Amino acid sequence: VGDVTKSDVAEVQNEDAENRAILGFSVGANKNAEKMLKDKNIEFFHSKIIYEILDDYTEKVEELRKQEREDKLESVSRPARIRLMPDHVFRSSNPVVAGTEVVKGVLTPGSKLMTPEGETIGTAKSIQEQNEKVEKAEKGSQVAVSISNATVGRDFEEGDILYVNITSKEYKQLQELKDLLSSGEKD
Repeated sequence: VGDVTKSDVAEVQNEDAENRAILGFSVGANKNAEKMLKDKNIEFFHSKIIYEILDDYTEKVEELRKQEREDKLESVSRPARIRLMPDHVFRSSNPVVAGTEVVKGVLTPGSKLMTPEGETIGTAKSIQEQNEKVEKAEKGSQVAVSISNATVGRDFEEGDILYVNITSKEYKQLQELKDLLSSGEKD
């Protein structure tokens, strides 16, 4: 009852992101509480119409959950098929640096690569497009990929197709996030 105070803010400051909020019906916040809300990055949902408060809070929670799922997707290797472009090997080992085309899916740094026969050949350490480091390369992209622990001519050849090796744990995570994947990643 009454305006939001510093002690009200202190009660929620250590909560998880979804619960780091204060809902106030027909109330404000005193100056100290306003400063603390801002400093601690806590949202204050308030209005004279209770449905507005609930709608705004629900929207915030949905945005947080969506962002959490997108962050989870960024932390897992994603399905991809790449083709090593002929005459685009810039270094043949330690690490291999080669021009590739993403035929399907999304290639991300840290992805383990394998041959069509299932033999693991190395890890995509970094990806560059137009001499700029990128965090992912999507279908149709032509990028330079640095592949550790591999040698062109021994592990694979120019023009070969390689796949991202998805672990069973990553597969389960991708199944939970299936609605966020592109159509090429679902095949």
